[in-house]
Amino acid sequence: MAAAHVLHVGDPSAHRAQVLRVAGYEVDECETLPSLAAWFLQGRDTDLVCISEELDRAAEGVLALTRNYSSAPIVLFRAGNGTYLQRGWDLEVPPFTPPERWLDDLAQLLALTRANIAASQALQQQSRQLREEAQRARAASEQLRATIRSQREK
Repeated sequence: MAAAHVLHVGDPSAHRAQVLRVAGYEVDECETLPSLAAWFLQGRDTDLVCISEELDRAAEGVLALTRNYSSAPIVLFRAGNGTYLQRGWDLEVPPFTPPERWLDDLAQLLALTRANIAASQALQQQSRQLREEAQRARAASEQLRATIRSQREK
């Protein structure tokens, strides 16, 4: 399986993008909201978005933009203990959490996401097959009704 792609957004000072690369992830970085918007407007997608919160700036704009353009799970690396009106992320990493712990949490989140995607795709395939079977049954029913009408008219 190919390495998971991670988009890291925000403060680079904690070197999380580098830690992710060393752990085997393919990583793109956007430090600002405009660069994030440009990244998504290029039609790109990712397996996971990591947002490094900044002490002096809440991440609501980044969260909203990310949710607007991507269905990838979001990990919020907290810089402080501020509150948000809405919870828009899938995993929250408290300040000073050791990399080995959050890397394990990320791997579990990615595994769960991939399992959910696989299950969803299987259900979509099953749904397609059932729709095709129903369409064939409707066509056979129409043909049978036409045959019965024809026999009654004789």
